[in-house]
Amino acid sequence: MRAAIVFSLCLGVATAASAEWDVFSVDGVPRWVNTWRPGVVSVATTEAARLWENGTVTGDILEFFAPGTFLSPSGCFAVVRRDGALLSPPLHCLSGGIADNPNTTFHDVQRVRITPSSTGYSMGLTEPDELELLFSGEGQAASPPWDRLLVNPTYRPTYVLGVTDTNGGAPHAIFQVTDNSSMRHLLWFRGHDLVSEVVVAGIPATVEHSTVDLFATEGPDPVALIGNASGLFRGQLTPPSSPGPVSPFSPVTVQGSPSVSIASVDVNTGKGSRLGEGYGLAVGTDGSGNNVVLGAVPADSAADAGTLWRVHPAFAGLPGAPMEVSCVDSTFCAIALNRATAFNVVVYSNAAKPEFTAGTGALNVDESSGPTVHQVVATDGDGDAVRVSMDATAAAGLLDVSAVAQPDQLELRLSAREVCKDETRVLQLFASDGLKDHDVDGGVSVRVVNRNGPAAPGVSPSRASTVAGGSARVFTASPGAGPCPPRDYVWSGTPALVTDGSGTATFNPPAVVCQSEGATYTYTVQARDEGGVWSAATLFTVDVAPWGRPSVPFGPGARLALASGPDAGVDVVPEALHECTGTAGLPPVETVWRLGMAVPVGLSVKDANGGTVSPESPVVGERLRVEAAACTRASLELIARNRMETGAGGVQEGAESTVRVDVAPPVEDVTAAGLNLTEVRGGDGQVDIQLGSTLLCPAEYTLKARMFLRDTAGGTLADAVVDVPGSWRPPLPAACTVQEYVVRGELFEESGGAQRNGGTAELRVSTEALQPALGALEGEALEARCGEGATATLTQTIPSNACREVAITWTQVSGPALEEGTLSGEQVSVATSGTELEALVGESVVLRVTADAGDGRSATTEHVVPITVAPFVDVVHETESPLGSETGLVGVVARLRNTSECRVGGLVHLERVEGVEWVPGSVKVDGRPVVERAVDGGFEVDGITLEAGATGTLTYVVRPALLGSARHGGEVFLNRVLVSGSIPDAPSSGCGCSGGGSGAAVFGLVALARLLRRRRAGAEG
Repeated sequence: MRAAIVFSLCLGVATAASAEWDVFSVDGVPRWVNTWRPGVVSVATTEAARLWENGTVTGDILEFFAPGTFLSPSGCFAVVRRDGALLSPPLHCLSGGIADNPNTTFHDVQRVRITPSSTGYSMGLTEPDELELLFSGEGQAASPPWDRLLVNPTYRPTYVLGVTDTNGGAPHAIFQVTDNSSMRHLLWFRGHDLVSEVVVAGIPATVEHSTVDLFATEGPDPVALIGNASGLFRGQLTPPSSPGPVSPFSPVTVQGSPSVSIASVDVNTGKGSRLGEGYGLAVGTDGSGNNVVLGAVPADSAADAGTLWRVHPAFAGLPGAPMEVSCVDSTFCAIALNRATAFNVVVYSNAAKPEFTAGTGALNVDESSGPTVHQVVATDGDGDAVRVSMDATAAAGLLDVSAVAQPDQLELRLSAREVCKDETRVLQLFASDGLKDHDVDGGVSVRVVNRNGPAAPGVSPSRASTVAGGSARVFTASPGAGPCPPRDYVWSGTPALVTDGSGTATFNPPAVVCQSEGATYTYTVQARDEGGVWSAATLFTVDVAPWGRPSVPFGPGARLALASGPDAGVDVVPEALHECTGTAGLPPVETVWRLGMAVPVGLSVKDANGGTVSPESPVVGERLRVEAAACTRASLELIARNRMETGAGGVQEGAESTVRVDVAPPVEDVTAAGLNLTEVRGGDGQVDIQLGSTLLCPAEYTLKARMFLRDTAGGTLADAVVDVPGSWRPPLPAACTVQEYVVRGELFEESGGAQRNGGTAELRVSTEALQPALGALEGEALEARCGEGATATLTQTIPSNACREVAITWTQVSGPALEEGTLSGEQVSVATSGTELEALVGESVVLRVTADAGDGRSATTEHVVPITVAPFVDVVHETESPLGSETGLVGVVARLRNTSECRVGGLVHLERVEGVEWVPGSVKVDGRPVVERAVDGGFEVDGITLEAGATGTLTYVVRPALLGSARHGGEVFLNRVLVSGSIPDAPSSGCGCSGGGSGAAVFGLVALARLLRRRRAGAEG
């Protein structure tokens, strides 16, 4: 071909946000998949070829059954067609093709693959039907030719082709071809040279291999992985030393040994480390037809990569059967699925590092013990297989360590040597998923436990003697024979020995020995090595003669309790005389008593003969008696010591001790105490319940009672907690009749946080009957409406302290007739039978209300309910400009508009005038003079009639004052009830007419001016 086709893989490290795989979709059924660098994958299908970069489609080429896809270093995406032509739309960044080779004419290319070093290998048919294998050498800059590797008319191509570069950049390829008898041949090429035919021993030559994968090791030749229906086979390729095929293959080990038919495998090396090398996947189906993905377990070198496999758990539930897998840089893989169009390409990133999940804690191994088995387990968040390894250098001289590796775990066998103290070593652990950047380390801390101790020590003397309370004896220990010298000694026995840490122990004899023949004590001494482990014990003895000093009469904090009351008293007797009391041969012991304080009031102290004991006089005797008067609370301390006379030691006295006598009133059983309830009725009708108890001393307790007020049916109406003794006023419900209730009390005491319940008591109480009474009336007036009469809703209230269970009746006493003369209930609706406004407004209805509680108990009241009406006359004022300077008069117009639908007569208009002087005799209604009546602040006009919806006009003349502003206002009354509402007055007009008015006031002014001139002229004549 003429155009240069040089491809390389750009190496990198993938960073994925999740350990899960993603599924992409491409039209058609995928055939070949290639990963170019992490996150970049291309797929050729039965319909098209597609390129993804980090999940985004960056290239689409519509080509059926393309035998190969390519991504150039410059980012040009291209495919090879079946006829050998190269397509790279839309920019045509690559041109030419394998078919441009002058040596041949392709008509059916089967497979084309490129090594990481840009070496190309191709397999197909030429015309006429001859197998041709082609090779494009590495590093040729422009239009590299595709050289023939092999032309054979008897061979036929397949799709199986594996390529790689070994250390040093040498390209390798294995082609699978068939002959006319359907025999399969694997041809191994290094560069363009045929090295040898490769055979898988034990697999018939007629068996078709599904896949071939080559990967580099540290040496010059690659490792080959061949997969078929029988499984996966691995072999290190080595050129033959004599003619004939090479057969280095053996079945790989799969953890759990599942039977897997391998469809495709890809392992890559070079990105691992000495802790783990080799990362890859194999895909296929198991014996039950289930989809399986195997993961390669990393090895200690590339030469051992791909040897051990296990099922990869991350790929459970693939949506289709895997056909081909491709991996790159130990970080990124893609799997083509046998599915059409949807969800048929799986991409997977090795994102997570391994982590140790078991076996990194502390481990104990006994010294001189046999092998201890310990499992170290590591897991990978992506589910990748993990190689676990160990560095046992730190165990040298202390532990013998061997290890057996398995996928994801390492089994350690440890044997410990003898030690004189616990020794700890940390064995370094490593975990690798095949990617160096993911290597992690850890450690297991192994403690060799010191179990054996030193030899038993010697002791001197081996036997000694003393007397009870006599002199001490000293014993000395010496080391025994053995490899571990003693660090110190441990002495055991009773009474305890006093040690100084230098190998000596002092025996202090006990204060008493309660045996007439004395006592013998046996002790042991043990050596302890550097690790704190004891030796066997060495015995020695001490003989002690009897008896010792008398006992302390009372122990620390000794107390006696005395319940005060008539004839109350307690005998104070020593708790102890001598530890040997009751032992045959013990001399007599007596007690000496004295008082350390004055005797409190209410107490007395007497000796065994009944004599009174005072603080000044010690008393010798076996007991004292303390007596207390009723309900006394006090404390008294008595001091005592014991003494005895022995034949050998004379008088021996014990130490003094104190006993305290606490006197308190007797403890009474609150649970057996009764509760007393007494009713006390007050003058206000309320009832108080006095509470008491049957306890003799109630002040000694925190007594309370739960009080309940209940009805006779048992329902609780109120409750409270009341001190005892004390008083409780139950909230007796008010009732119209005498009611009986039950007051119940439950005694309890709750001092000290614990509650004790005492007795209960019940008392029946009754209430006084409430009398009927009537309160104020809600709803103050009846409101009249045009043509409808007057109506109102009235409510009779009842005082809170009155009986509410009453029958209420309403009766009209006077006023305009109502539609119903008698009504009942707390709330009633009343309406007049007449509808004439003039007849109703201003009148009042008097109603008598009676509340009857029965049994002759009733209450009566009367209510005067006025009849009002909502304002229905609008009053608007207008003023006219002065007619001239001759008179200085101003006209005023008051417009009265009847907003109701009724004709109303008998209206009274009250006009209020401020800041001006109105001219008597100038008042007119609708142009007709009327007689006004002067009132304070204005005048009043009676007898005005307004038609329904009509407007009447009232005019008059005023004489403005020199200073001040004029203000006019008017109100309309019907039967002394205000029926008007004011609206803003119109402004006065400067032209003698006001706001479109009739000018009535102007006409009045003109007439009045003429009259005044005539009068003045007559006077002058």
